[in-house]
Amino acid sequence: ETVALVGESGCGKTMTALSVMRLLPDPPAKITSGSISLDGQNLSELSTKRMREVRGDQISMIFQEPLTSFDPVFTVGAQLIEAIRQHRSDLSKSEARDMSVEILREVQIPEAEKRVDAYPHELSGGMRQRVMIAMGLVLNPKVLIADEPTTALDVTTQSQILDLIA
Repeated sequence: ETVALVGESGCGKTMTALSVMRLLPDPPAKITSGSISLDGQNLSELSTKRMREVRGDQISMIFQEPLTSFDPVFTVGAQLIEAIRQHRSDLSKSEARDMSVEILREVQIPEAEKRVDAYPHELSGGMRQRVMIAMGLVLNPKVLIADEPTTALDVTTQSQILDLIA
């Protein structure tokens, strides 16, 4: 199922997504009522530790600004590998690296075997966006929140990426 949240610039779409992911600092942000349910569990009631386990594995987000979402001192591969091994501890670092290269290929990163060792600033805006999409998809989450995932991509690549996400 695909659900779209549509609204004018500045109306709170990103804030809503960050709230669902529980990525807003508490305080000042606070969920005061209602619930966010995923497979029968209320995400708004989970401990920080348990939410960290759910985030990335069962629910993932493709952020709008990939340059600010990556840590500039680590390669994109190191960041992918860390995310994979955080949730798939049975995988070796080598297996996680292989998964990273494969997902980079799927999002059409040229020379994925080499780009996995690149730092975020060494990639074009479009490539960084595709790596961000790879981060969101790599663990095949049940819910994927995509905050303008194809903004920096050309029309042909946008179509291919949307097909991959679907």
